[in-house]
Amino acid sequence: GPVALTGHIGTLLPLVRQSPGGFVAAFPRRDAGGLAVWTEAGLATDQAAVWPLSATPANIARLGNAMIGRPYGWGGMLENRDCSSLTRDLLIPFGIRLPRNSAAQAKVGAQIDLSGLEPERKEALILADGKPFFSFIRLPGHIGLYLGEFEGKPAMFHSIWGLRVDTAGPNGPMNGRAIIGKAVITSLRPGVELPNLTSPAGLADRVDTLTILPEKE
Repeated sequence: GPVALTGHIGTLLPLVRQSPGGFVAAFPRRDAGGLAVWTEAGLATDQAAVWPLSATPANIARLGNAMIGRPYGWGGMLENRDCSSLTRDLLIPFGIRLPRNSAAQAKVGAQIDLSGLEPERKEALILADGKPFFSFIRLPGHIGLYLGEFEGKPAMFHSIWGLRVDTAGPNGPMNGRAIIGKAVITSLRPGVELPNLTSPAGLADRVDTLTILPEKE
């Protein structure tokens, strides 16, 4: 009969049939001889749904809430997420397929160039033009999902390793990191209270692109 399965948000499995308590899905496992074989797993209605889910802000927020606080994983290390795997896993349940890296993800929709602008101007444009839950905020090597306005500033959901800080070294100042190491909701200026933050306006100094995701067909 069906066996238990532990999966992650963003996992897609073939649906075998719907059962009174939820679903039966097929998944590959390793048999005693080391070969991959298909087996079945029972999933309750609060654990899985028929793909794709309706892409509403409420549904995206519900899955995002389950991801908050999860450890950062370099390149998916230990089955944890870096910035681009967070956005990819969060949106694939809604039929929104994204490429793997942040630079490619920032090109999947209409791009608004924010490079060269003052941080306050960047924030104003994001608030004016960004579509909450359907926009990306990108800076070199990093990406996050724009959630909307909080206390007059843009808020973003992202998995971040740390913030650049200046530290004392044997031969002068060195670039270090103030570690966050998890999925968080922040403004574009996390860490501005740190006296040694390398960028005075935090991430806002380096944000260069706002991407508006295309409407689903």
